[in-house]
Amino acid sequence: MPYELRLFLVGAAAVIDTALLLSICERSNWRRTALPIVALTIGVWLFHGGEFANLLLLHSIGEWAEAARWVAMSTMSVGLLLMPCAMLHGVLRVMGSGFELNTQFRPVLLLSYAPLILLPSVWFALSTPPNEPFLDRVDGILWQYLVFASAVNITAVVVFHLQRARAESQELRRFLLAMESFLAVLTALLIVAFGFMDSSWREPDSPLILAIVLLPVAPAVLFSYFVIRYRFMRLVVERTLVYGVIMAAALLFHHLILYRIAEPLADRMRIDLGILEGTIVFLLVMLYSPIRQRVAEALHYLMGRSRDDIRRRTRELAVEMWQHVADEPETLGRWFVTNVRESFQLESASAWLFDESDEAFVEICDESRIGSSAIARLNRALESHSHVSCRGPSASNQAACELLTELNSSLAVRVAHEGVSGLLLLGRGRRAKELGDEETNAILLLVELFAITLHNHYLQKRQIDAERRAAQNEKLTTLGLLTSCITHEIKNPLSSIKTIATLLGERTGADDENAEDVKLILEEVDRLVNTTAQFLKFARPASKGSEATDVATVFQGVIHVLSHLAKKHNVQVEASIAENLPAITCSEETLRQIAFNLVLNAIEATGTNGHVDITVRQQVDAIIVNVRDDGVGISDDIRSRIFEPFVTGKTQGTGIGLYVVRRNVEELGGTIRCESTPNRGTCFTVSLPLDMLRGKLDGVD
Repeated sequence: MPYELRLFLVGAAAVIDTALLLSICERSNWRRTALPIVALTIGVWLFHGGEFANLLLLHSIGEWAEAARWVAMSTMSVGLLLMPCAMLHGVLRVMGSGFELNTQFRPVLLLSYAPLILLPSVWFALSTPPNEPFLDRVDGILWQYLVFASAVNITAVVVFHLQRARAESQELRRFLLAMESFLAVLTALLIVAFGFMDSSWREPDSPLILAIVLLPVAPAVLFSYFVIRYRFMRLVVERTLVYGVIMAAALLFHHLILYRIAEPLADRMRIDLGILEGTIVFLLVMLYSPIRQRVAEALHYLMGRSRDDIRRRTRELAVEMWQHVADEPETLGRWFVTNVRESFQLESASAWLFDESDEAFVEICDESRIGSSAIARLNRALESHSHVSCRGPSASNQAACELLTELNSSLAVRVAHEGVSGLLLLGRGRRAKELGDEETNAILLLVELFAITLHNHYLQKRQIDAERRAAQNEKLTTLGLLTSCITHEIKNPLSSIKTIATLLGERTGADDENAEDVKLILEEVDRLVNTTAQFLKFARPASKGSEATDVATVFQGVIHVLSHLAKKHNVQVEASIAENLPAITCSEETLRQIAFNLVLNAIEATGTNGHVDITVRQQVDAIIVNVRDDGVGISDDIRSRIFEPFVTGKTQGTGIGLYVVRRNVEELGGTIRCESTPNRGTCFTVSLPLDMLRGKLDGVD
């Protein structure tokens, strides 16, 4: 067999043993590794390492070369003797406690390594005669070693077979079966080679010798495979070591095989092999995209120091973002844009959030030069090509790339997740550099988390609103039931009181001195009857009604009634009611309730010497009512809940009036909203759609 091939195969085996030994010696694997495994790995490593050194020194001459060969062969002998000792230790340990790692240490098992005391005699045998092969030098003790190693292997096969039947893990059963097969093959090969074949196969370049030398690497490869594939025995093998093994084996193959074959060809053609190989590697890197990307990543990690910082800042922002899930979109967006700009040291960062009509309802912009039309065009350009992002001159989307250049930006990212829509626009990094792959990937991840956080905010808000409405409905149901019961109980006594008072009035006559008292009793009873009727109306759902109600007449009547209260507080009320307004198909009482509560609240809110402005007009598809005052306004926390029951800004208010207004408006198919500015007043706007209206052309006078 060619010398170079033997050198390459033994060297590759030594590299594999080295990687496995380094993995086992990792600090994270110390507590999960049994002593027999470590000793067996060291034995295989010493054997292959010594044989590799011996092959390297094969053609060397001189006293130093003989001394070096003796050291290499002595190393081989240590490995050869340590392997069966470690195997015996492992077998005895398995027989006593199975495959449990955390077992009590038994010093008696160290007797398995007693054969190591023979090493000095082996080393002495290796010193004479010089320049002889290894097997010839140890021929005197070879048979004792073969008997010991074969007995240990056969015992291991039997023990592993028995343990395999008891093993619960399928991976462990597979591993034991593979080990049984390997040990059986190795033992059979040794018995056949040394017991039944002549000595001609013992030549150093014999293929059988090479096979026997390489066989111990098989369990190392098998063990590494099970650790990587199934995390066998909870050990961890670093993939970088695996890559290192592959690279070292490739270098060995190149130097020992490929270079030796190609060198004569290069001399004949007068071509520098190094330049040719470099050109081929360069072309592979440039033309094959996966290799180019891996090389770029490796160079980034080798030469760049900011990668760990970028990932650390990304993790910190991702964790901190979840703490802002309760913030409003504008607050969350401003926090996100500010932190992204500072974390990645960008020139600028801006964001836009869009509603269903693609109009920006939240705008966080660093520069006033960026117009909404350009942002809308950029968003459409990305969306039309289903692109999540667009980065500088490398963008495949030509329209988006031109817009980025126009806006002097480096990266545009769409914010899109289940109803959340927006756009993030980022400037260049430090020293006007374009954003790299690492920064871009980190920003894309953060944008996805930002969109998910916004979506969760809306879900949380809807859940809170639903819970609040459920609690309010429960309160209102209880209040309505209580009101109905109390009203029912009051009506009967009132009927009796009114009947008796009426009879007393008929008996006493108009000239009696108690006639005025009886009249007062009847008036108070009527007032209580009207009050209970109002309570019943509140407890029952409002009715839309079927009669045609004139909006102008209702509002003019309400303004006339409340004008006395306005004069009392010196409040100026101005009304602008359009002519020829269509009539509304609803009960007059419902519309009067809406108008009365809005105008009354405005008069009370504006205070002394205030001003109330009332406007009623028709738009294309609705009648719009505006009731505006110049009072102190409503605070933000109350304004967001102003239409909920029992919520009021008045010191003695009940919080029922505006709730009734909203309920009536919504039952008529309309909408109501409140706008308020501190110390400048409040405006309530009611919109009633045209599908609830009937004009005079439909027969309403």
